[in-house]
Amino acid sequence: MQSLMQPDHGRSHSLSRRRTAAVFAVAVATNLLLAGLAVGWWGHGRRVAPDLAPSAWVGEAPPSMAELRGSVVLVAFFRCRDEDARWMLNRLAAWDSHYRRVGLRVIAVHLREAELDNDRDAVTALVGSHPPFPIAMDSDLTCARRYAIRTSPALVIVGRQGRIRQAFEEVTHSGDVERALYGLLAEESR
Repeated sequence: MQSLMQPDHGRSHSLSRRRTAAVFAVAVATNLLLAGLAVGWWGHGRRVAPDLAPSAWVGEAPPSMAELRGSVVLVAFFRCRDEDARWMLNRLAAWDSHYRRVGLRVIAVHLREAELDNDRDAVTALVGSHPPFPIAMDSDLTCARRYAIRTSPALVIVGRQGRIRQAFEEVTHSGDVERALYGLLAEESR
């Protein structure tokens, strides 16, 4: 028989496990919410993709988002100093080349970098003066704010109806992105 002064280790252990599980669940939910806010996923499928409003374009300026309805649009946010910037721009060029015939449009957005004297020169040094897709120069970060981008590189996929369908932050590999593009292009071409 257990004394009232002695703790019930079995009961307190069970209570401790429940508390730990509850704290873990709250931490996971908070991290998911913060990660989602970093790329604005809260409106996937419902939030209309805003127009880009860059200070300048490298290459030809694309039509407005409203005029791009009917196409799947991949909006890629990057900085030249990103470790994987060249890799990502090469992937974007490959996706543009491969999926353009089935309705993909690629637009890149270069986010301002305070430490670069001339961002435009850095971008043209990276991609050349005639890139395969338009690149917006987001010198005041208006484009990033409109898409709730807080990190780079980041990708946002806009469906044929002009609504944000999926977002990826800190993209370091292309498998998930390509599966999402392929699925969305196939789904919406029916």
